Amino acid sequence: AGVSALGSGFSGFIFSSIQSSFVNPWNYKPNHAPFEAYPDEKYFSQPDLLHRVPLSFIIIAAISGILLSCAIALVSRPTEEEKKCLAETSQRLLDNGTGNGGKS
Repeated sequence: AGVSALGSGFSGFIFSSIQSSFVNPWNYKPNHAPFEAYPDEKYFSQPDLLHRVPLSFIIIAAISGILLSCAIALVSRPTEEEKKCLAETSQRLLDNGTGNGGKS
């Protein structure tokens, strides 16, 4: 569970860095303030930057697809020994959850 939570949080960190370096390699600053009431709310208006945004979605989708394909390739059916171990562990957890050590 910890590994999947770590992967979920860490992927945002990695993907945002990749996306930023691809979309805005020139390090443009937002320069367009469309709302007079909110002058500090600025957006990008540079055409060369804006044209790279749709392609960045395709790149992130391709990277995600490759990672997901690797994960699917690693999934396998548990062996009989693994099933037995899982059943024993599950039963032990259920017994401890009753508060009486499994005694009726």
